[in-house]
Amino acid sequence: MEPTLSLTRSGNKISHKLKFTPSLDEQILLAKIQRQNCLIQYRLEEKLNRILSLLISLHISREKTHESIPRVLILTKRQIQDIFRAGIQDTLNQIITIHNGLILPQARKLDYSRFSIILSTPKTVKNDFKEDFFVKDHFSLIVIDYAEMGVSSSTLRFIIKKLKPNQVVGLSREKNTIKLGQACVNLELTEFVNIDGNARRERSNIQYYSLPLPKEYFFVLDILNQLKKNRLIQLEKLGFGVTVKSTPQEVAAIHTSLLNEKNRKLLVKTANLQRIMTMQRMVISQGFPALISYFDDICHRLNDNDYVIGRKALVQFLGNPIINKLNEYVRLFSELVHPKFRQVLKLLEDYGSSVSLVTNNRYNAKFLQEKLNEKGVSTINITQPISSLKRIQLEKKLFAFSGKKTRVCITNTANELIANLAWF
Repeated sequence: MEPTLSLTRSGNKISHKLKFTPSLDEQILLAKIQRQNCLIQYRLEEKLNRILSLLISLHISREKTHESIPRVLILTKRQIQDIFRAGIQDTLNQIITIHNGLILPQARKLDYSRFSIILSTPKTVKNDFKEDFFVKDHFSLIVIDYAEMGVSSSTLRFIIKKLKPNQVVGLSREKNTIKLGQACVNLELTEFVNIDGNARRERSNIQYYSLPLPKEYFFVLDILNQLKKNRLIQLEKLGFGVTVKSTPQEVAAIHTSLLNEKNRKLLVKTANLQRIMTMQRMVISQGFPALISYFDDICHRLNDNDYVIGRKALVQFLGNPIINKLNEYVRLFSELVHPKFRQVLKLLEDYGSSVSLVTNNRYNAKFLQEKLNEKGVSTINITQPISSLKRIQLEKKLFAFSGKKTRVCITNTANELIANLAWF
């Protein structure tokens, strides 16, 4: 088989010797994945080390030219670098050098030209690239351990965007297919491979869409982000344990503690900071129409003479000139719906009735249900975790959907029963 020959020979000389004999299944798997940007899901490290050694050996053993010298970059967490290297070197007779913040920058710079395989951390590689220690096409293969981190890691997205390898391979033990799917989108991985069982390639029947937000959304998000940062810095200067990266949960905890202390002045600050963070999430997940409704609700509460709690915070919030301008701005684009809602409408048009939508964000679910109902699309939203329902309970909730009286079923997790009832 041709891929097998290219693993261990360059001309008539063995250049990179494996420490094991590949099985037929492994050779077949390698032939399928060697030129694909893929995500490898695994359970046993031994199986992973063998197929990874095969892939690395193939890249390193290819004919070298002056224009392109095959090199491999492996990204993983700092605390497991030694373990990862030991696992690969049990199956591959090849020097693997480790990079992290403990290695001097000048030494790392020299290593990029001296070694074929670099085992590093995402942050170290990002910094080294910015320092011009290597060019964008320096590596022919990039392997990303803990690929599920691609969902949230801006550093990994930076690396994928800036570097130009021939192939990217992700590794993961994660079982959540929704999370893995989003990681595949962010890391530009087009195939899903499960090497447990018979080590065969599987192609997912789930289609993931990457939907860019309109430029008007980014304009509003940038302003809200600056407002949030300024208020977090103020709290930090007052001695609270926050940073510009603090989460809504952290701010809510501070607000609760201030309620117990009855510190009204600071309560106004934390209440309005929470409103700004809520608006950010709303723009990202639901769009301008939901944000306009949010402003209208605040105005209604302020005009309600019976509403007493938090009135001072609301007056200060709406009295902020920047917030006022944002309110005016979003109303200029009141018809600019979120792109995901347009995509849902298109899918409904393409696939007809019985469509299953899955989102683990309850605000998204409520937003989609309301918008679909406005468009005359009958929808049910099962808010309870599907796993907490017995089959008979689930079937009862799905009665209208299974009878084709309801077009769309929104749930928080994928479910085989619902999928079988849906066209899409």
